[in-house]
Amino acid sequence: MKRSTANLVLAAALGLLISCNPLLVVPLPSGMADTPLVQHVPYTGSFTCTVDPGSTPRDVYFVFTNPSLSQNAAQLPGVSGVVSVDGFRLPAPASQPLPSCNSSPQSLIERIAEFNRNPSEYLPAAPIPGPSAGLVSGIPAQNDTPGVTTGTFSLDLSAATTVNATCQAVVGPLAFADGRTRTLSVWVDNSDWNVAGEVNAAMLGDIASRFLKGPTESISDIYHWDTSVVGEPWGPQPYSNLISWDPNNTVTILLTHLNSSYSGGVIVGYFWAKDNFTSASVPGSNQRIMFYIDSHLYASLTGAETGYSPTNYWPKIVFSTLAHEFQHMIQFYQKQVVRGAATGTDTWINEMCSMLMEDLVADDLGVEGPRGVSTGDAGSPGNTLGRIPYFNASSNSSLAVTGANFGLTDYALAYAFGAWLIRNYGGPSLVQRIVQCPQTDSTAVVNAAAAYSGRAESMERLLERWSASVLLSDSVNTPPGYRYNTGGWIGVAMGSQVFNLGSIDFFNYNPPLATYSNAATIPAPPYYSSNTYFLAAKGLRSPRAFSVTLPTGVDMSIVLK
Repeated sequence: MKRSTANLVLAAALGLLISCNPLLVVPLPSGMADTPLVQHVPYTGSFTCTVDPGSTPRDVYFVFTNPSLSQNAAQLPGVSGVVSVDGFRLPAPASQPLPSCNSSPQSLIERIAEFNRNPSEYLPAAPIPGPSAGLVSGIPAQNDTPGVTTGTFSLDLSAATTVNATCQAVVGPLAFADGRTRTLSVWVDNSDWNVAGEVNAAMLGDIASRFLKGPTESISDIYHWDTSVVGEPWGPQPYSNLISWDPNNTVTILLTHLNSSYSGGVIVGYFWAKDNFTSASVPGSNQRIMFYIDSHLYASLTGAETGYSPTNYWPKIVFSTLAHEFQHMIQFYQKQVVRGAATGTDTWINEMCSMLMEDLVADDLGVEGPRGVSTGDAGSPGNTLGRIPYFNASSNSSLAVTGANFGLTDYALAYAFGAWLIRNYGGPSLVQRIVQCPQTDSTAVVNAAAAYSGRAESMERLLERWSASVLLSDSVNTPPGYRYNTGGWIGVAMGSQVFNLGSIDFFNYNPPLATYSNAATIPAPPYYSSNTYFLAAKGLRSPRAFSVTLPTGVDMSIVLK
């Protein structure tokens, strides 16, 4: 709806919220002075917006949403009539570069992401001779024997970069109650085994038992948690250039150095779909269903730590990473192989699913997970752990980043959005619906949300509701569909498996949520698939009219709290 002039009145005093949002079309109960109000504005152009806070002083936020998944807004939303109370000012957030796809991946992580998204581009036109002697690709996984079986793993697509390793632990074959047989084989880089500051037997046992418990089946491990939600990592498939699973159905984990430098951003682990291909198709394939973990980070000490403990900082990060990378492995099979998706899932969606698996299993693993909080409540002010501090620093950045150039900010945006989705749209069933479908773009997310809500959904409406939910996360009294924070654990189930999701309050993290105001003006048009938060009034006590200019392609929401 486009109007050159209009008058929009939001009256909190009446306790009535009239909205185009189907979640919020009923009168609010009287006497709920602390109830937040959300209005999604159906106008574009220039109009006057009158906000009446009623008898309770309210903070007034305007959120500008660019729902486009590829285009930046052409103009800058303009807001005048801003109220400043008691000299309140917000710090100006740092500017962020526009994320973009990388058509010429150079770094290891970019090459992995591009291969996983579109492996067909990396397959040779003609068959290539089989593996050389000594490569792990020539050693059947069912023959792995701890301390005995040795081999050479390829760390790239051409087998030019290799590492010598030894199988140091095998769990299984375990006979599951449902008739499946599953096995875990853990290999360690020979240069990292039983060396001071690297991996030892205790560490090996901890990582193995968290992924797959033995000697008899237990449902309390990452294998069972992840597969109960998103499915099996491998199985029957019709392609001649993909490997068959060995008779013991083995998942292999290789611990080795994955980083040439351990300063700045580091790689904790990864799944690379090259290993699911035959070595005749991909020379660097290890011909195993496997993923990689950085051995040096796993053994690293921080702060006052004096020796290895599974409760140390890096071991907890590694345990969480097991669930993260296992989801990537499973999604490749479930979406590309079983359902025949022509390309890999958009990066932001695939990473979101992996971080949501981390979120789901964090309590069971006894780790902070992507929330950065180990308890069910929303934690304490000043929290710098987890993904959310990066979101707060760059809250107006783009969500739907599809390429391989995916940084810490992109992970944070994807987690913040996914954490809201999973707490409002069905818990683990949301992740299952996204993974177990042939769609690889935002359609998968929209359809999964709609399957739970029972109504038509769109990325535009999801982005709007999400933006309001971020602002309301410091309240445990939010309208349905806007929940981040209940003050404790949020129990969600997938069949007989129950998971605990913790509460989230974005205002408990440092740095604070990047919010613009008259003291920190909006520096550029909203990025694609993004929300820009604008504090219009702090502690508003009486009706106030705001003149708003809203360009075509940008939506506006008003949040009173």
